[in-house]
Amino acid sequence: MKSFEEDFLKYQAKTTPYPLGIAIDFAKGSYVYDNDGKSYLDFVAGVSACTLGHCHPKIVAAIKNQVDRYLHVMVYGEFALKPSVNLAKELANVLPKKLEVTYLVNSGTEAIEGAIKLAKRVTGRDSAFLMRFLRCLSKPPPVPFCNRFMMSEKSSETTP
Repeated sequence: MKSFEEDFLKYQAKTTPYPLGIAIDFAKGSYVYDNDGKSYLDFVAGVSACTLGHCHPKIVAAIKNQVDRYLHVMVYGEFALKPSVNLAKELANVLPKKLEVTYLVNSGTEAIEGAIKLAKRVTGRDSAFLMRFLRCLSKPPPVPFCNRFMMSEKSSETTP
């Protein structure tokens, strides 16, 4: 029978050529723990609220409270959601007067796209810089980068 680590290497896409592959059992604070209880300082906890620590009691309580109300509702300005409105109002209170409206999104890509659209709306024009940037976003990556992920013509194996 294959080990969990072998299954990880076979079935899950990797973000680096040589992943750590540590089997995580649980996490608390700034540490993750493997199946043997060994602790590791988590330097990659950048997703969501993990930068504030794994399983922080206040964050866990807020998540549980929200889950009891609703999970995901369109947050892009279609529905009035108390947490979103409260956050936008708080930001308006600390930002300069002209920055009183907040566009809430869930990723850096959406934030960049929103900033480009805002710049186009405010200036009333498509600047050469913005158009170069948009073209750049639609171009495929360079061939040497892609070759690592292309399928081999001879088999279903990926090329090295």
